[in-house]
Amino acid sequence: MDDNSENKKNALFDQVRRLAKLYVENARLTSAEKLTILLSTLAVVSIGMVLAFIAFIFIALGITRILENMVAPHWAFFIVAGFFVLLIAVLVIFRTQLVVDPIARFMSRLILSPDKHNINNNSNPQ
Repeated sequence: MDDNSENKKNALFDQVRRLAKLYVENARLTSAEKLTILLSTLAVVSIGMVLAFIAFIFIALGITRILENMVAPHWAFFIVAGFFVLLIAVLVIFRTQLVVDPIARFMSRLILSPDKHNINNNSNPQ
């Protein structure tokens, strides 16, 4: 082999190695971005759930106080507790539609969505 052919092979090998490094760096950055989105969403949902739980406690107590004027106090608590048991039953019955499907859509959108800055992503229709 001549020296020129060897230089071309080395240059090609260097370009392939550089391309592989760029793909690895792109994968790292993309995974960091998606992990950030996932964790921030989990934080917001967690905080929202805690605040909603506190609000439900106060709403339940308020409704119980209102019902105490109409029925015996112990029945007011049973009525409010029964309403929450009914809500739990609805959540269990429709857990796929209310919990699993939205989480699956979010995760698939997060993981499977095409990158906005992908070089191979052609935005021009042909």
